[in-house]
Formats: sequence, structure tokens, C-alpha cells
Amino acid sequence: MTRRLAALMLGLVALSASLAAQQRDARPPIPASGRIGGTVVNAESGRPVRFARVILEGPSDGAGEALTGDDGTFIFERLPPGAYQLVVMKTGYLDTAYGQTRPGTATPGKRIPLADREQIERLSIPISQGGSISGVVRDDRGDPAYRANVRVSRWVMRNGIRTLETVQAAATDERGRYRVALLPPRDYVVSVTPDEEAVFGPNRRAATQDFAPVFYSGAFSSRSASLVPLGLGEERADVDVVLPLVALGRVTGTVLGLDGRPVPGMMVALKDREHEDIEQRAETDPLGRFEFGGVVPGTYAVVAGAQHGGVSFRRLAGKIELDGAYSLLASAFNRYELKAKNLTFEIADAEPAVKGAPAGTATGEVTVASSNTSDVVLTIEPPRAVTGRIVTEGSSKPPSLRGAVVELTARSLSAEQFEAKVAEDGTFVIPNVAPGKYIVTFAGEAPPWNLASAMSNGADALDVLLEVPRDRDVRDLVLTMRDKSSELSGTVTDAAGKPAVDRTAIVFPSDERLWMAGERRIKAMPLGADGKFVFEELRPGSYLLAMTESVEQDEWLNPDLLKKLLAAAVPVTIVEGEKRVQDLRIR
Repeated sequence: MTRRLAALMLGLVALSASLAAQQRDARPPIPASGRIGGTVVNAESGRPVRFARVILEGPSDGAGEALTGDDGTFIFERLPPGAYQLVVMKTGYLDTAYGQTRPGTATPGKRIPLADREQIERLSIPISQGGSISGVVRDDRGDPAYRANVRVSRWVMRNGIRTLETVQAAATDERGRYRVALLPPRDYVVSVTPDEEAVFGPNRRAATQDFAPVFYSGAFSSRSASLVPLGLGEERADVDVVLPLVALGRVTGTVLGLDGRPVPGMMVALKDREHEDIEQRAETDPLGRFEFGGVVPGTYAVVAGAQHGGVSFRRLAGKIELDGAYSLLASAFNRYELKAKNLTFEIADAEPAVKGAPAGTATGEVTVASSNTSDVVLTIEPPRAVTGRIVTEGSSKPPSLRGAVVELTARSLSAEQFEAKVAEDGTFVIPNVAPGKYIVTFAGEAPPWNLASAMSNGADALDVLLEVPRDRDVRDLVLTMRDKSSELSGTVTDAAGKPAVDRTAIVFPSDERLWMAGERRIKAMPLGADGKFVFEELRPGSYLLAMTESVEQDEWLNPDLLKKLLAAAVPVTIVEGEKRVQDLRIR
């Protein structure tokens, strides 16, 4: 064979191989062939549940939705490899994630790892119809209490305050019976408020006695209320409550202006500290006096003046427009309470009750005893101004403050907000701030800059809150921005050295006094499929790192949970600008 012929043959072989490779590359990829399937069953009876909605979450091309058949089965096919999660939903049942230990709550479920072409077809997902709390509400003589309002609540942390959050409510029937169902496994607090017309009908102000609201089992204070623990699918039919008949009291008072003179025509609210749905309203007379009759013994907040929490409002052709979700008790308008979010209300009579009424608010607290009259004097406190400036410390290009806003959020259940835009020179003035304690927030695009401190009167408001006093403005608030951010990351492995999954990492200060800083100091995140976690923008300091298997959203802000984590937590020190890596091995 000549060299030329050999070269030609080699060329043909190469060309043939090239064409074969092109044809091979042009073929469609082998379709994903993984499968995930199983059966949805009733957790209480064990019977299959049909028509349940099963949602699969995973890789972008692996998500889907299915409906269970008569035998409760479902199947997802042609799935690529990856980590998946399943959520089952059906009316009359608690929403349940696969592997979730506390169905119906915001706790995470377990991941389902799927290898290439793996067939997982025998998953069993029990879904529960939840627990129930029921009982009978009677009066002091054993007669059934009709139309009493029963609330089932749980303790939560909201805006840094431990408070009761209503889960469900029900009214008693003619036999005094109630039942609240579809409850997830938790500890609950049960409270009962009698029907407003149970004794004297609408003429309550003339009443001398009435049934008092009460917590199970017989407590007048939520702090003394008995917890009702409820397991998954458990029925508690023994939560009976007796409404005590009590002698009513009266609250009288006077509203004074800054000059010490009485303020007529001002709205005053009497709010029960324990039962948010119990409230009375009154308006001061020409001598600045007000009165509340038929008051159940207890502790109350007395509030006078415009409580608008920073809401902007204006009058337009007989309308009031509000921006924000707030209640408005305004002295400038005749006896109107508005609760709205971006809504407009028609106002029939919106003229000021008294021209020149002082701006500001007055608050007080009063304890009411049976058959007694409690008197309180409220002095109007003018709104205060918070003045400050933004400073930067770092080598990066200073951040643009265009559109930046400094926000103050009240440390209270109402969470009133006040804000102001930052001027080009970094200064800001927030007017009309009610006295109290506030969370300070900087809102603006400024990476890599971040808020490092908010100093006022020698204290960092990011840790201890900003206090706006009653007798003076705040003029020294300095917000320091730095271009260094600290980070804590790591990998969590089990005893076999494999990535730990289906757990939540929580980092919190070792100093319990800093727990009140909330999300500024306490962070949590579920571990990834690789067992990794990353906490960004951690403030420098001494921390504790802990793992937990089942935790609800924001439950990690509860001091009671953090105390339980102390024994197994790992100490970690974070230095400003440090990228700290802390790996953990758990049993």
C-alpha cells in the first residue's frame, strides 16, 4: 500500500469517527428515569386517603404535583437525581411534609435523596386530622354560658415581646359547649370571654356586676394560665371553664395639656392588658374629664390622643386615605376608629372636635378593683424628633445615600413605624416620634457596606434599642457603616462522617442580655443537603452555635428554647471582618 493510499484511508477513518461523534452528540440525552412514589394514609385510622394533593419540590425539572387515587397512592416519574421534598395537603387535614415530626407547623420535613435511575416507590406519608380541644363553659352556678367566645392561643415572640397569638376561636352553643379542631401538636392557652349581653344587655355602663373573662383553669392572668399540651391527633374533651361573677368597677380621669389645662373633646381608650378584644372608648368633656363604667377588675392601659403610629393621612373631599396597616384613634376626628391597609373610607363628619387640640399622646396604666373607682390623670406628651447622621468607616468607595431611609419600629405589639429619608450629607431628622423604645433600621442599597452600630447616649441601639424619652428629643443618633462583614459557616456531619441533614443551625449570643436584640444577634437556617450552613453579616461578639431537629419559624427567638440549647451549644467568637469556619460532628 502506498503512503498516499494509507494516508487517504486514515483520513477516511478519522472522518468516519468524526461523523459518528457528531451523530452521537446530536442524539437527545437519555431521559431522567428516577421515580418517587408512595401512599398517603390517615395517621389516626391507617386507611388510605384519596384525593390528597401531593406536591414534589426538587430540581427545576423535577418538581410536580399529583393527586392520590382511591388507594391513596401517587407516583412521580422521569425524575433527575437530586434532593426532593414532599408536601401533602387535603381539606380537613394538617398540611404535612414528608418526615415532619410536628405536622401542621412551620417545622421542616426530611429530604428524599434520589440517585440516578433510582426507584423509590414505597414511601408512606401519614397525614393527621389534627387534635381538638373541647369542653363546656358554665357560669358560677353551673348554668351553660351561651355565645361565650373561646380562644385557643399559643405563646410566640413578636417584635421582641412574648405574647399570645390566637390560633383559632369558637363560640359556645346553647349548652355552653365548644370545640376547636384541626390543631397541630403544641402547648396551648385557652381563654374565655363572656358574651357582652350575657347579663345586662347593651346597657353595660349601668351594670354593677358581670361575668369576667378568664383563662383555663381559672386564672385571670395569661402568665398564670394552665397550658394545654396537645399531641398529634389527640382529643382533649375536658377543658371546662367557669366564668366568675364579679362586681364591676369604674375608671375616671382627666386629660391635661402641657400647660396643665384640661383638654376637652379628646378621645380616650381603655384597653384590657390581657384580652385584646376588650376595649372601651370615651371623649373628654369641657373640663377634660372622662369616665368608663362597668369595668371588669383587672389591669388596663389608658390611652389618649392620636395613635397613628407614623401613618400618613389627609382629608380629600370628605375622605381619609391611610397608608399602612394600622389602627387610627384620632382626637382630630369625631369618634372614628379606622383599621385599613391602602384603603379609603368615607367620613360623614370629619371636622375637628376641638380646634387647636394639642398634638401628642398620653398613656397610663390603671388597676381596677371590684366595686371601686380608679382615677387617673393623663398629661399630653408632645411627639419627639430623632436627629442623627450616617458615618462610614472603611477603605471602599462611600455608599450612595440616594433613597436611603432610617426607620424606627416601636418595640410593642402594634409595632408603629416612623421613618425619614437620609440627606446627601448623611443627616436625617425623624419627626413626630412617640416616646418609647425602638428598633433602628437602615434601608438602602449600600454593599459592601453594612450597619455596624447605632450609638445614642453611649449605648448601641442595635443591641439595647433606642429610647426616645418623654421630656426631650434625641439629637445624637450616629449610624456607623463599615465595609467589613463577618461570616460564620461550616459543615455538620454525623457519627459516620456523612453530611447531617434535616436539622436547623442556630447561632445566638452567649450573653443572655443580648437575646433581646432578636434577629440582629440570633440567626437560624436549615442545613443544606451537603450539611453546610452560612450565617452572613454577623455582628462581632461571643456566640453559641447549636443544632436542633424541629423548630418553627421564629421559635428560635424564644428565650425558653435558647436555654434548652445551652448545654449542647458550641462557643464561637466572631471578629469583625472575619470569615469563620466552624465544622461540627453530631451523634
